[in-house]
Amino acid sequence: MIKVRGFTLIETVLSVAIMGLVIITVLGVFVHGINAIKKGRYALTATNVAEKKISEVRNLLAKYQDPNTDLALYIVDNIESTDSFTPSTIKIWNKLTIPVKIHGTENIGKTGDFTFNILLEDYIPSSGGALAEVKYITVAIYGIDPISGVQRKTQITTLVTKD
Repeated sequence: MIKVRGFTLIETVLSVAIMGLVIITVLGVFVHGINAIKKGRYALTATNVAEKKISEVRNLLAKYQDPNTDLALYIVDNIESTDSFTPSTIKIWNKLTIPVKIHGTENIGKTGDFTFNILLEDYIPSSGGALAEVKYITVAIYGIDPISGVQRKTQITTLVTKD
């Protein structure tokens, strides 16, 4: 009698099932990695937009240091994608009676739209009394997380002094 060597039907089905489970697990790791890359791209882009806005504000304040200069005339030209700002007259190097608020939306290609709010106010040290020569800048960036679809906020705060 000739013995035929080979796999039985049960052995073949079990090996295909095990391979299927391994492949599904590996693919799940790849999908998770792609989502992590998208979240990382979003967070990095939001941080870059915030740093860009701080740089634009610093450049504006460095360019116009005369206390009698109305910066409201130069905001739209110096801070990209500005939609609105208050107050209508801004003499920044005097003590501010109300904070300066600048709002806009910046479109970043594949990553999407990022709304920004810039708050510019006098720095008040813990000892009290506002300093006209030091400004407190807060930039808040809002965007939609590409994975969860939830709005996320990135915020950077810094101080700027008059040269």
